[in-house]
Amino acid sequence: MRKHGRATLLGPMIIGLVLGFVLPLPSALGVEIGDHLAFGDPEPWPGPTLVPGDRGPWVTELQNALLEAGFRVEDEPGRFGRGTVTAVRTFQRVHDLPFDAVFAESYWSILRGGTAPPGPGGEGSRIEIDIARQLLWLIEEGQVSAVVAVSTANGGQYLDFWGRLATARTPEGRFAIYNQRAGWHESYLGYMYRPFYFNGGYAIHGSTDVPWQPASHGCVRVRMADMNFLAGEVMMGLPVYVYGRRISREDVVPRPPRPAPPGEVGRLMALAVRATV
Repeated sequence: MRKHGRATLLGPMIIGLVLGFVLPLPSALGVEIGDHLAFGDPEPWPGPTLVPGDRGPWVTELQNALLEAGFRVEDEPGRFGRGTVTAVRTFQRVHDLPFDAVFAESYWSILRGGTAPPGPGGEGSRIEIDIARQLLWLIEEGQVSAVVAVSTANGGQYLDFWGRLATARTPEGRFAIYNQRAGWHESYLGYMYRPFYFNGGYAIHGSTDVPWQPASHGCVRVRMADMNFLAGEVMMGLPVYVYGRRISREDVVPRPPRPAPPGEVGRLMALAVRATV
């Protein structure tokens, strides 16, 4: 019985040692510890979870994927610093994910799927600002060129240009860029960097103070690096849709023209012919 017991234990051990020398280990096949590319699993490993402070090629891969999807990254390649944190948080806000700056393993497939416009319809090139989500989309020829975080009106009280008490609100509706200024511009409420005006004195402008929540008197604040990027892309006359607090996106997106009722085109053509007789 004892001899049989030893053989039972030693047999698998010997077989295991032999197989260990004969068969390549997972690392020899290019599978790292923690990868999901297991034997028999046809799905490739999407990528690791990354957190602020990480460094290395996977961080570079993340930064490149963020840029490709329209999220601005202001960090040296391979370093998960403040600029990458901002881009990851903006990505999380777009996709309604936990707002914690941790790029989870499950996010890779979402990021690599690209960034869609915030909804259907709209002019081919435009800016959309969603006050509820504190986001700005730059859309060029129907494709998302950039998504940046913004800070809009905080709803507080302040004294306007004439010294009257006013409530901080960002105007909502459909507008267009009608004026711009280079460099810093001083207004009675403070300084604005490279402002693009879309409604009276309201502008999209750079600021050194852009928290993740509404904080302005009514303008749309963006980070300095984002404003430098936008300034090279935004043109005079570019449509600007602002919504998300009092009105919805559907209220500002231009509706397609209604088709003429059956027979209406023929009737109009007949009237036109009569008018020329």
